[in-house]
Amino acid sequence: MKLFVASSSLVAKPLISTLLVGKDHQLLGLITNPDKATGRGMQIEANELATWAQSEKIQTYKPSTHDEIRLIIEKNKPDLVITLHMGS
Repeated sequence: MKLFVASSSLVAKPLISTLLVGKDHQLLGLITNPDKATGRGMQIEANELATWAQSEKIQTYKPSTHDEIRLIIEKNKPDLVITLHMGS
């Protein structure tokens, strides 16, 4: 089964790690938020999950519109998109 994980939270890291070592599924990549200005200096930065995913050589998509998300889905044709977030 071809999968995407859609999240910007580190709570998704264990799931992504499990999908990477499993043989039953193909992780197509991470869909996450675009980089944004953060901190006192308002420097443009990726979220922590995106930074980790890129360091693990996981294809990372940062769409900023619904049309961009649709294009990613249409191009890659996943069987399932798992959306995961645990907010406060």
